Amino acid sequence: MKRISTLFLLLGLVACAPSVYQISVEGRQPSKSGIDLAGKTMAVVYAERSERAAFKLAFAEGFAKALEKDYFNGEEVVGLFTVEDEDYTSRDSMVSLIMQTDADVVFFVQEPEIGPVRHEEGLTTAVVGVKMLAYDALSGEKDKVRNFNGSVKVSRVGTLDEAAWRPVVDSEAPDLGTRAASSFLSTWKPETYGIYYYDSFRDGWLSGARYASEFKWKEAITEWLTLLDTKNREKKACAEYNIALGCFMSGQSALALKWLDRADRDYPLSQSAVLRKKLEPQKK
Repeated sequence: MKRISTLFLLLGLVACAPSVYQISVEGRQPSKSGIDLAGKTMAVVYAERSERAAFKLAFAEGFAKALEKDYFNGEEVVGLFTVEDEDYTSRDSMVSLIMQTDADVVFFVQEPEIGPVRHEEGLTTAVVGVKMLAYDALSGEKDKVRNFNGSVKVSRVGTLDEAAWRPVVDSEAPDLGTRAASSFLSTWKPETYGIYYYDSFRDGWLSGARYASEFKWKEAITEWLTLLDTKNREKKACAEYNIALGCFMSGQSALALKWLDRADRDYPLSQSAVLRKKLEPQKK
């Protein structure tokens, strides 16, 4: 989640009833490729013993870094692995890579296709084609190996022979990996969620709402936790729902679902259904 607008307050008509803040965020959606990578572990695999091993390593590094920047705030958590140069187009072979890498999603970089080198108008030019296989072990009914292809023209000034041309192509590999990853990066869609608030002298409601308005979810959750010691089941449910929303916004979907279940057991809230629609698909 990331912020796109400010917080708006809808005041309750009576002091004993909860008010609702409507907060707008950009919700992470599946990538253009159709694969939803949010919350999943990933690995990039390539065959090391091949003619283009250096290219594939650099490509894999650029690809992995782009995924890490988008899904993990730049933390280096996407694994890079090498395997024997075999046929990995079957589902069973990709499942084997899932088991070996212990990842939810595996990308396999195939041998690049370097088109014929052309010399014209003072340039050496060739088209570099890259093919990848992708397998998402958590895709459910869409459980299949998927193919992704791309190509780019690489040019350099001068007439370069084969020995000089190979390092030129390899030098483009990290950028090609980054560009290839663009199809797998998140897309975003505006979403709105409600936060419950009571017009009360209890500071937890006021300070929790203030922290939420600044998207400081850890601090907001700490304040809402102080509100659980109440015999009023509606107020308790509102605090529990707010905590669930804070956990969801912090990327802790499993914990958010537990808190939402508690809120629903204590008192039915209108905002609960919206959040549950986001959490239920993430149940394993």
